[in-house]
Amino acid sequence: MKLFSLICSIFAATAAAYSSGVDTCMDTPNHGSWAAGCSPTSCSTNPYPLSLRTLSGTVVSSYQAYTNYSIVLGNPAATGGCTATTCFRGFIMNVGLGNLTGTYTSISSLSTNAGFMRLDSADTNVRQMTSCPNGLTHKTNGYVHSHKGIWTSPPNVGSGSVTFKAVIVITQGGVNYVSSLTVPETIPSPSMTPRPTLVSVSISPNGGIGTPTPTISPTSSYTITQ
Repeated sequence: MKLFSLICSIFAATAAAYSSGVDTCMDTPNHGSWAAGCSPTSCSTNPYPLSLRTLSGTVVSSYQAYTNYSIVLGNPAATGGCTATTCFRGFIMNVGLGNLTGTYTSISSLSTNAGFMRLDSADTNVRQMTSCPNGLTHKTNGYVHSHKGIWTSPPNVGSGSVTFKAVIVITQGGVNYVSSLTVPETIPSPSMTPRPTLVSVSISPNGGIGTPTPTISPTSSYTITQ
């Protein structure tokens, strides 16, 4: 009887934990099964894509260093009721440095130099994972069309591509999906102010030519747009 009570307590605690998100990096949810064509690394078809956007909502295909972006999971423009291919109940999401094809855990292990994931005040049903650095997860497991967070890109120019990874749970006994998004870095071209080559010449009152006075010109400047 005591053993049965202990098992029930563990099951209840696990269920409660997942209903309010996940705190450890994991590749496969402990309930449900993978959707057809899906594995811990990829899905052949995925109704819940990841997209990187400006804070105003414009989808972008590359990032610039030390800039805030919105990282969106799912379809924020979707409206109406939920089906198994339009809404989901739980997720975990993270980012790793590099053009990566691995699992959620392997990508999360490379998050240190991949920028910083934080909460978006517009999505109150997202929280940070406590034991999976940089990871985001759900607070409650109600059906939603999408979730989002804020990603601040790496501060150093030349960091290279990053890969976002998400594991999506539809229902406790349903199918699971995995979503990936690799985003390259764009390094802005420097803007150069050309050096003037002309000199000004002074002419004396008697018609003689005085000492040429070079025109002081600024040195070339480079501007990096953030």
